[in-house]
Amino acid sequence: MAFRSIEIRYRRPRQAEYPHIVKFSGGRSSALAALSLAENRTLDPERGDLVLFANTSAEHPATYRFADLVSSKLEDDYGLPVLWYEFCTVEDARRGKYVRKAAYRLVSRNPVESDPNGYHSRGEVFEEMLSWQQMLPNRMKRSCTYKLKLAPAHLLLEEWFAGSYGPRHRGHHQPDPYLSAAEAFAEYASNGGTQPRADYMRKARYVHARPPLRGEQKWADFTAAPIINPPQAGDGLWGHPPWQHVTLLGLRADEPARVNRVLDRTFISEGAASSGCGTQSQPGGEHPHFPLHDSGAAKQDVLDWWAAQPFDLGIGGELGNCVFCFMKPAAQLEEIARMDDPMRQPGCPSDVSWWVDIERRYRRRAPRLTGGGEERPPSGSSAQAALPMLRSEPVTTASRAAAMPNSKYGSSLPPATARIRAPAHGTDISCRENIGRFLHRQNRRARERPRRAGDTGNVTELLRCS
Repeated sequence: MAFRSIEIRYRRPRQAEYPHIVKFSGGRSSALAALSLAENRTLDPERGDLVLFANTSAEHPATYRFADLVSSKLEDDYGLPVLWYEFCTVEDARRGKYVRKAAYRLVSRNPVESDPNGYHSRGEVFEEMLSWQQMLPNRMKRSCTYKLKLAPAHLLLEEWFAGSYGPRHRGHHQPDPYLSAAEAFAEYASNGGTQPRADYMRKARYVHARPPLRGEQKWADFTAAPIINPPQAGDGLWGHPPWQHVTLLGLRADEPARVNRVLDRTFISEGAASSGCGTQSQPGGEHPHFPLHDSGAAKQDVLDWWAAQPFDLGIGGELGNCVFCFMKPAAQLEEIARMDDPMRQPGCPSDVSWWVDIERRYRRRAPRLTGGGEERPPSGSSAQAALPMLRSEPVTTASRAAAMPNSKYGSSLPPATARIRAPAHGTDISCRENIGRFLHRQNRRARERPRRAGDTGNVTELLRCS
């Protein structure tokens, strides 16, 4: 595949005139898309085009080196501004009370340990999100994607398309926090929250120790390229009519399911743009395109191209930028945990022990099916149980299903000996943050046949009921 063969197939001719926003994930595919479109001049900084990299602080160490090289090339060779940003929270007033609100901050390409404005890489941003939302992400509620990448990008683009000099001040103007964890719990309980006070306070401790404000920033301080962001016509990102822009994603031709999921949202948003509507994760004026997919570029094409370049990501495809992503199969996560990765940093997100600790501190209790309170907390973490198993041989299929996490957040299949009691007695699911599908299947079984009060179902049997 030639370097210049990547192109955009616009669904409407006018979309070529809109500002183009490249979502650079830090991986090979999105990097190839950005570099190819910059090389063939499809990307134009004079139009207000921009490249964004969202740092979750849970990336593989090699990702930061690779993202820095790609960002420098885009800026130095093609004059395209590249901005790195992170999710953060600030204290602000709402209805006469101070609350923690979601915000974002621009970061430099130096670690925060050496630069106060630098990026975090030891899970700090990820843990701030967990402490703020009081729950772990899972397959059915991928809050990490939305809150760490999409929502901060929306906030950033609102200020970029407005033609500003940079992000305005967020939060109040005092260095000390006004809001305590106890006050936050009181508000939470008054709104009907059911989590015990001790659990809430323990989880909220981290976010309330974070800075309560984020000062004013300037685009020019975080990119080496010239800043050209003329104000856009329209009534804001979510207004009527909305700001029109093209989003470029690095999905390939061998990822049609992921492309179709985005297109489902796109057709809703594009069809509703005239009425100022949109979905929560996609404004009405956003038009996603997939240059690699449209050009027929598959995974092997991307690997072959990078093999001929002077630099590369330097990690295997099975690792990925987010090493222990819960979307990966359990067998793959087991293999990753066993791998001898020279760049793995103990106690950081590239190490499974970090996720074990996160699961232990941020897991939630399982509610009773009857709605009458809650059961006892999980009796043990299968992510923790996986650690001694990872150090021993051999690992059987049964033991893998019993103890290997299928999620980097510690959401794991319970052992085959775990039992789910009848609905009248509540649920007792060991070490499973993502209990939604278990409850759904249990309810369906209950509808299909009456269950006696003492009847129990094996978790393995429930998994077969799909």
